[in-house]
Amino acid sequence: PAAGSGPDGPAPGTPPRAGAGRPWRRYIPVAAVAVFCAAAAATAVTISVHSERVAAAETFTQVGLVPEPSDPRSFTVSVTNREGTQVPYRLVVTAPGTGPVERTVTVPDGRTWSDRITVTTAGTLEIRVYGGTPTAAGHREVRAAVL
Repeated sequence: PAAGSGPDGPAPGTPPRAGAGRPWRRYIPVAAVAVFCAAAAATAVTISVHSERVAAAETFTQVGLVPEPSDPRSFTVSVTNREGTQVPYRLVVTAPGTGPVERTVTVPDGRTWSDRITVTTAGTLEIRVYGGTPTAAGHREVRAAVL
């Protein structure tokens, strides 16, 4: 045996080697890395879930004005509600050759209201929609040229 050691371990009076009697200490760095990885994964999942909820919570109103393929002077106007609640909308329709016509429609959340408008004179068809999430202009507006 080496000097200072016996067949059953260190010789009496010899100080123990560093880490002797505590073999679990060598696992501390591995455990620290595992805890860090678990915390990072949990944080990533939390951020992902939060981001998904925020995206799903975005509210908006969509207004459409689409020409009918069979009649160039007929249009379908639509209002889609994604506001998270039922919304009353005020529509102001200004067709060429006529004054503004107002109409109020209430659209449940997730639903679309639509109607057909036929214009008799060439010019600009304008639809303004008031209600829903506030906009800088105070309304949403779509226009179409009628030939």
